[in-house]
Amino acid sequence: MELIREETPTDWGAIRTLNATAFRTDAEARLVDAPSRQGCGIGTRLVRRGLERLRVAGHPLCVVLGHPGFYPRFGFERASQFGIYWERKAPDEHFFVLELIRGALRDASGVVRYSPEFAIV
Repeated sequence: MELIREETPTDWGAIRTLNATAFRTDAEARLVDAPSRQGCGIGTRLVRRGLERLRVAGHPLCVVLGHPGFYPRFGFERASQFGIYWERKAPDEHFFVLELIRGALRDASGVVRYSPEFAIV
């Protein structure tokens, strides 16, 4: 059983290696097929833990660009149906939003801009 915990500075080297390995190609869609631990539930636990932390922190929404077979199981819906779009071109069925605070999507719309750090991915 894997332990999900906060990262520490001693983890940074291993995390960097993992990310460098996972994103070695420009085909992010194939990423889900690459990790050797695919299908073990690690991603599901990480998403649930992350969403829990976002709710506790009071964030109203969560957006994600991801696999259409994975994120809807957590309640994510196509962002476009709420008038929410990503700043880049991406298939509509891969860009999702999840309401973390009831009613937060009622008046939400617009363009999502990720932090500049994501431009290198």
